[in-house]
Amino acid sequence: MLEKNIFWHALSVDKVLDALSTDPAGLTTQAAISRAKHVGQNVVSLLQTRNIFSIFFSQFNNVLIYLLLIAAIVAFLLSALLDASVILGVIAINGLIGFIQEYRAERDLQAIHKLFVPMAHVFRNKQRIAMASVELVPGDIIVLQPGDRVPADCRLFKVKNLETQEAILTGESEPILKQEASVASDAVLVDRASMAYAGTMVVAGSALAIIVGTGQDTEIGKIGKLLFKTQRVETPLIKKIRQFGNRLAVGIILAAILIFCFGLYYKHLPVKEIFMVVIAFAVAAIPEGLPPIMTITLAIGVRVMAASKAIVRRLPVVETLGSVTVICTDKTGTLTKNEMTVTKVCLYKSEYEVTGSGYAPTGSFLLSDNTLLDSDNYPVLLKKIITAAICCNEATLFQDKENGWQVAGDPTDGALLTLGLKAGMIWQEVRNRFPLIDQIPFSSEKKFAVTLNKIEQDKVLFIKGAPETIFSLCSKQCTENGEAAFDMDFWQQYSYKIAQMGLRLIAIAMKVIEKDPGQNLSQNLNNLTLLGFFGLIDAPREEAVKAVALCQHAGIQIKMITGDHAATALSIAKQVGIDISGGVIEGNKLAKLDSVALKKAISSCSVFARAAPEHKLKLVNILQAEKQIVAMTGDGVNDAPALKKANVGIAMGGRGSEVAKEAAEIVLQDDNFATLAKAVEQGRIIYNNLLKTMYYILPTSIGEALIILVALLFSNVLPVTPLQILWINMVTEITLAIALAFEKAESDVMLKPPRNPQQPILQFSLIWRVLFVALLMLIGAYSLFWWEYSHQASLALAHCIAVNALVAYEVVYLINCRRLFNNCLSWEGIFGSRICLIMIFIVILLQLLFSYWSIFQRLFSVQGLSMTQWLLVWVSAFILFIIIELEKLINRKFFQSNW
Repeated sequence: MLEKNIFWHALSVDKVLDALSTDPAGLTTQAAISRAKHVGQNVVSLLQTRNIFSIFFSQFNNVLIYLLLIAAIVAFLLSALLDASVILGVIAINGLIGFIQEYRAERDLQAIHKLFVPMAHVFRNKQRIAMASVELVPGDIIVLQPGDRVPADCRLFKVKNLETQEAILTGESEPILKQEASVASDAVLVDRASMAYAGTMVVAGSALAIIVGTGQDTEIGKIGKLLFKTQRVETPLIKKIRQFGNRLAVGIILAAILIFCFGLYYKHLPVKEIFMVVIAFAVAAIPEGLPPIMTITLAIGVRVMAASKAIVRRLPVVETLGSVTVICTDKTGTLTKNEMTVTKVCLYKSEYEVTGSGYAPTGSFLLSDNTLLDSDNYPVLLKKIITAAICCNEATLFQDKENGWQVAGDPTDGALLTLGLKAGMIWQEVRNRFPLIDQIPFSSEKKFAVTLNKIEQDKVLFIKGAPETIFSLCSKQCTENGEAAFDMDFWQQYSYKIAQMGLRLIAIAMKVIEKDPGQNLSQNLNNLTLLGFFGLIDAPREEAVKAVALCQHAGIQIKMITGDHAATALSIAKQVGIDISGGVIEGNKLAKLDSVALKKAISSCSVFARAAPEHKLKLVNILQAEKQIVAMTGDGVNDAPALKKANVGIAMGGRGSEVAKEAAEIVLQDDNFATLAKAVEQGRIIYNNLLKTMYYILPTSIGEALIILVALLFSNVLPVTPLQILWINMVTEITLAIALAFEKAESDVMLKPPRNPQQPILQFSLIWRVLFVALLMLIGAYSLFWWEYSHQASLALAHCIAVNALVAYEVVYLINCRRLFNNCLSWEGIFGSRICLIMIFIVILLQLLFSYWSIFQRLFSVQGLSMTQWLLVWVSAFILFIIIELEKLINRKFFQSNW
């Protein structure tokens, strides 16, 4: 077994070869097979997916469903086959609704396999061959070239200007320059220049590499282990409803036992009859319509969010958005465009601001006083430095119909080409006019790139790179009045000032070569003339700025967690409006803090830089321990554990890795942070509508249960049968409640702070409303039943008037519930919702069928009503509506309750 936990990046190449018992010529086939038996295939299994059966059966994991199932079994044993069948049908319909919604949302994304190249170039038996990357083992020697995805974690050697794109692991948008030399053992992932990691992309140069980790032992594999260890959390409302359901179930069981004993020992009813009373009570008390209407309301919210390009993968998480208190967001590609942009051109005692962002060549040049620079009269020195930037450049820029402007090559080089187009300088024409003669590619050791171009009769050397490197090679500088002696103090202070803005600096110098440089261009890298430098940034999304402000107005904290440098993180945070008063904390410091200091730091700081995956997960865990409801946005593999652990994981669908999408609960198709703000708003609307439906449904169930209890106490005749109760609860009630799922947002929905996650779902004022309305329904329906039954009406007719009374009460209470505490006695309050009116019309038609269609009359044991009886039903309903509106008025006036 190969030793693990070795700091490969800190070892020399020779020591790595010795530790892995290999050499630059590679392993033999026999040695590779032997190692494969110990380490297994080079495969990472990150993803946990749910199959069709687990999704389906999870819909029935509800204590109230268990009680209905028991009621169905008892009814079956008592030979009440019709009642048993209907109850089972209700259970099946309830489960089917939830299953359809979750199954549609579930994506079977085996994303991690897409991060591995199917083939790799490897040395086996001293020969270079192509083989499946799954067969690679530690000790193999592979070749890395531009365009390759690194198939395993590797220690590099024979490096030739190698650059890898590691944003998927580190969040860095810029390619990382690699080297053969070892680095410090405590270097963080982004600074391990001697390593290449599985799943990252080679964008330039080449190298040989020694495989040091495969499969689950790679950095991606470690993230996979974090994913498997991370468990999903219950959403706040689902947790509260589960707790409420458990308490309700206990109450129903105790009440059922008391009813059974009372009927058997006090009323001396036959056992079969008392069992039917108990079943009727259980069916009445259980709000059968609540689970499906919750699911339907969430599903409607899902469709609304999908129309805004926010795809929900797990239904209950929609309502959690409404209670989010903290958003932990990545920087690159989430708040920013993941596109480098030149924002400043810095010359000697003249500076130009460049507008626009990304690779699109739209923008202008502004002077220091924000005066627009005349495009027909650009200064000579400005044209000169841009020409140099185009010549000393290996990238190409093109416009794609689907994806807009794209760069092939280094993003910084692409940004310089865009700058040229903004200045009216077409890079293809410049390169054709000033052809390349020779070049020295960029290298991490030298930190510069050099080209030799032919300009008319001269040979001109251009060099670009890190300012400190370029400054050291200069003896002169360009000014508006020509060349002058190089002023080192000026340029050092100037570059430091611009760097503090969070910009990445690229300096450019030149030299006219009078003699043939021969084969050694580097000999001419002296006495250069500095042209100036550029300030570049991965620009923030304009819409992200607005979205951050909207979320903050809604009382939501925004914390940026990135793998980027501290200065860049602070700059972007400031630009998008994130609070920077607490400064920035880097990952290494974060890891060293004790628990008390860590909690304090996380509370006061909103910007975290150089963060590793475990740091992000730790932040989410601590915030959740502080009773925060956390949303995490991200797009890389490095975000996946935190995305999964967060209450709401939100992945970017365009640039996001497939692993991030699979770990997340919500995927933003357009990678637009503004879509998140819309999703949060929709989450709040959905939560409000869920509560409205809940407090609409509960009074009917409680009222029906009270009717059964009163009937048992004062007579032996049930005003409504179990089958009739199921009709009320599962047909008319759900049909009407759907209208509340479409209620529009209140005007101040995004001006209120997030609701307290610990707030009980049944507050006193709402408990009072539920009991008050249930009592009114009991009095009205029971009075009408006994009025008819005591005047020699048939039991079928009495049943019919009781059922229709309860449904009529549901109709008017629906209008009351559109505004739980505000006045509904207005045109908008009664007629303002088209869907509400449609659902009322449908229910009236259903009740006419229920009352007069012979099939339904036989099925439900009812008889049609006369016009006088219908009048009694609707007059009593109108009285109930007025009484509830009066109660709301009293509540507003004396108790100051507001919805």
